Amino acid sequence: MFPKNDDKDEVSNGKEPKNTGELQPDDCEEFRGRLQAIVDGVDKKYSAVQEDLPKLPVYDPSFKKAETLCTNLVKEAQGLLMSSPYQDEETARLIELASESQTMQYPPARKIGLIGDSAAGKSTLVNALLDSPGLALEGATGRAATCVITEYKHAWAGQKTPYMAEIKFYGLDKIRTIIQNEFRAYYNYSIADIHSADQETQGELSEGRETAVETFKALFANRDEFCTEEAIEGFFETATSAKDQYILHTLHKWVEGLMREYGADEGVLCLNAHAVEELVNKIEPFSKTPTSMADDEGRRNPSLWPLVEIIRIGLQSKILKHGLVVADLPGLSDVNQTRKKTTNDYIRACEAALLVAPIARVETDSRVHKRLGTAHRMFGNKKALVVTKIDASSQIELRYLSIPTKRFQETRGLNRPMDLEPTQEAAKEYERLLSAGKSTTQERTRLVSLRNTAKGKSNETLTQHISKLSERQALVIMRNEKTGRTMRQKYKKITSDQLPLPFFAVSSSDYNAQTVGFSADDDFPLPVDTTGIPALRRHCHQFPAKSHLDALTHYREGILAELISSLYMWSSQYQVQRRSMLKKVVLRPLQVGRQRTFALQGLTKALQETGAIIGKCVNDINSLVESCILKKSEELQGSWIGHSTKAFKKWAKWHPQTFDAFCRHDGVWETGKQPFCDWNAEMLEPVVEDLTAAWGSLDEALTDCKEKCYSDLIVLLENIRTDLKEMDGVAAEPMVPFLASLTIKKARLRKQLEVFFDQVKSTSRNIKFNVDMIDHDSDCFLMQSMTPVYAKCKKISTKTGYRNLHTARCTVLEDAVSKGEQFGKINLGIRKSFETELEKLQPMLLASVEKIFQKVEQDFDSMFIVEEVPNPKRDALRQEVQRFVSHAKAQIDGPIEIEFAKATKDSA
Repeated sequence: MFPKNDDKDEVSNGKEPKNTGELQPDDCEEFRGRLQAIVDGVDKKYSAVQEDLPKLPVYDPSFKKAETLCTNLVKEAQGLLMSSPYQDEETARLIELASESQTMQYPPARKIGLIGDSAAGKSTLVNALLDSPGLALEGATGRAATCVITEYKHAWAGQKTPYMAEIKFYGLDKIRTIIQNEFRAYYNYSIADIHSADQETQGELSEGRETAVETFKALFANRDEFCTEEAIEGFFETATSAKDQYILHTLHKWVEGLMREYGADEGVLCLNAHAVEELVNKIEPFSKTPTSMADDEGRRNPSLWPLVEIIRIGLQSKILKHGLVVADLPGLSDVNQTRKKTTNDYIRACEAALLVAPIARVETDSRVHKRLGTAHRMFGNKKALVVTKIDASSQIELRYLSIPTKRFQETRGLNRPMDLEPTQEAAKEYERLLSAGKSTTQERTRLVSLRNTAKGKSNETLTQHISKLSERQALVIMRNEKTGRTMRQKYKKITSDQLPLPFFAVSSSDYNAQTVGFSADDDFPLPVDTTGIPALRRHCHQFPAKSHLDALTHYREGILAELISSLYMWSSQYQVQRRSMLKKVVLRPLQVGRQRTFALQGLTKALQETGAIIGKCVNDINSLVESCILKKSEELQGSWIGHSTKAFKKWAKWHPQTFDAFCRHDGVWETGKQPFCDWNAEMLEPVVEDLTAAWGSLDEALTDCKEKCYSDLIVLLENIRTDLKEMDGVAAEPMVPFLASLTIKKARLRKQLEVFFDQVKSTSRNIKFNVDMIDHDSDCFLMQSMTPVYAKCKKISTKTGYRNLHTARCTVLEDAVSKGEQFGKINLGIRKSFETELEKLQPMLLASVEKIFQKVEQDFDSMFIVEEVPNPKRDALRQEVQRFVSHAKAQIDGPIEIEFAKATKDSA
């Protein structure tokens, strides 16, 4: 998970403003040396390779050594068994076990989505994070660049070039739907009397036409029918309806031909490149429609981006190497509904998020604040706020950074303001304000003095450069600190989260200047640490660390230990002695039969009981959902209905045209007069607030349920151990290997239950999204019940006999909401979703647990072989395996334990 920021007054990137704002003499010498290197043409540009990774076990060299030692042991075991001239069913089983255990299985790479509006600087931030300038397409200032979801992942196994792009297209049915929807939007605009329409209708139709023109111009830019606005209008004017078959057939035929031409008719296209520039040139036709894609006559070539679902790019990158996938997403304010829905669906699949916004408006942008709350509900503490464009020095003013004089007068006086309560925390805040005011005043004085001094030295260009950089750096850091403090306060107010918001202020352009190089005649970019990119990169590195450590721990204590145990039992001399002893016991078949039947019945019973235990576990989960969520929901439905009824009475007073526009758009719309509003989200406000704690209680209860199920399964293993120890006529010493193997099986059971309950919690998370309506997907429970109501309102017209259309629509909505069926369907959706998913997961868990108990039975059967034909080759292999087992145990207890301890010594 993302680490928490424990220091509430921590400046972004972990620096103190009073120190980082001033360049010391050593810094000046560093810049002089850098300048001389630039002049000489030997400038050593910054590279992320030189950055130290976080001090976590997975990034310690000993971690990789421990992993290599473990996997090498498995490979040795497999090689030993496969090279032997002796082969039978048991050796085949051991070879299969070694083969399955040979590869270290880490969890899938964790997806981090960059979320924000268009032109927020997400693509530039991706380039800086990956230390690959120019890789992600960047738009002009204030313009969006990302039209398609673009994943950046570590290079695929077997990838033969430094860069590779996998472009996945929508299915043909989806593509036809896209074309039909865009044509319908254009047609509806063309037949509408736009000048006499109300403002809401004008906005709706214009937005649809804009998206349609953008789509068709991209796909058919090389056709005369779409080279100009007039040509497009002329081509579509022959349409007789929004479903004109000739037009649609023509468009579909052109699209299919275009996909064949670009080699995309199979649905997936792979492109290889040896350099960033080559890759960018190859994927441009699938990611955007830039003016640079024009031929000699100035006509643009086609772009298939409206048909592309996702682009995945594989490359060698330090931040991606350790299990991260960074996703550059289209802006959330995108008017293209297909693209917006695809983006929202992808965000659901992300495990963490970086909320990106320009620093200039992050404090006042209500949409950013709303998304902070949404990100908290979706990702918990696996999120961070990243403010960009801190290098926009023209926007930084000293007066903007100063704290009002009245505030300082209040804090200096005996009567403190009302918002400073007499608590220890408030007292610390009071002292911090005094210190900040003093520091700010001193810094302003120093900067003005430094700037005036530099102006008098017109010949000392370097000194002027350094003084300008010093002033700029100090202003940037002071604004970062102020913005960070403000946003943490807003975040706490929005979410009531007790953990501080991870906050990073970055300048991607200055960082890229440090990596690409800059001219000695230009203003120096901010120092690398001040750009904030290295700190953000370290923050992201911590996300997959724990899961990788858990994976190696399980591999060492579970998978490897089980393989060595199986080899030990098969090759043990005790086994030979036991066989000889059991051969004599055969003369007493009743006693042997009683012993053997008793033990096997115990195992068979265990296999039967696993199903009962897992069935009980699933029933317990359903009961927890009932008690934690559904019962509370039923108790609160009355207050939710009252809240919604009151809200609709308020909305009913709006202008009828505005109200009608909201009905047409399922309760979500905005105009110039009416700011963005979401009726459904407002209806759900008390639902989200009331059930947030309930979902937290469910998560805690699921953890307890997992431990209970684990305890019940462990009892079965312990019963086997007890029954075997109580058997008469069987020596205790030969049973030691088998009894030891039961302990290893506990680790395997623990892992399987963790996987199962992680899936249950993931299911719970997705169901919560459908309750909270994170997006307007059709899976959202409230939308499932409200969409038919909105549809009924849309059908109300003079033809249906209603004289007052507005009153009729208001009546339909208020009646539907007052009955509370929408909230009842939320409960129904929660219950049905959990039951459906658990029905899928239960057989998978049962199969994995039964496989473990079947392995117990296999180990037991191998130890009770009554008769064995002598075989020198088998005996020779057993001796070799025994030597290997001794060697493996020495490695596990020696070098592997040492390296693992070294890697984990500094972990929390």
